[in-house]
Amino acid sequence: AGHVALVTGAGKRIGKAVALELAAAGANVIVHVNGSLEEGHQTVAEIKALGGRARLVQANQRDTSEIERACAQAAEPFGPVTILVNNAAIWPHVALEKTTEEDFAEAFETNLRGPFFWARFLGVRMKEHGRGCIVNIADVTYDRPRIDCIPYEMAKAGIVSMTYGLAKALAPRGGKRLRAA
Repeated sequence: AGHVALVTGAGKRIGKAVALELAAAGANVIVHVNGSLEEGHQTVAEIKALGGRARLVQANQRDTSEIERACAQAAEPFGPVTILVNNAAIWPHVALEKTTEEDFAEAFETNLRGPFFWARFLGVRMKEHGRGCIVNIADVTYDRPRIDCIPYEMAKAGIVSMTYGLAKALAPRGGKRLRAA
């Protein structure tokens, strides 16, 4: 209760479930979508039906300026974001021999660079306010790879590494006492 949570990819599946749970716990929720506008509006409507407060923001995670704009919009209705859930991702299935530069770039820009910049823009503000939490969603493929989605798995491994780095960079005393498990 009392937190402002931004959940990326909150129009469907895991992101929607997280957004609804945060709203049920009393958080004001910023529902992020890219192309899933109809689903995002539905998530907002469901949160409001629960008696919660929600707002929709749209941004393409491959575009840092769109992320920055969405972060600024997120603070308008409820105040500073204190919870970020980096959930939005794509999962392209493509065989190694058919993987193109665009497949690789899309997987990394959406699944690693995008979450980094959400965390950068919002995490710095959280640190300034002395209050905040960032949850980055990876999955088991980062260390149990399949053969048809290597760029996705590489990006998710990067999410794990990024999480350790963010924990140190955003810790109250610069993470001097943090160490990787």
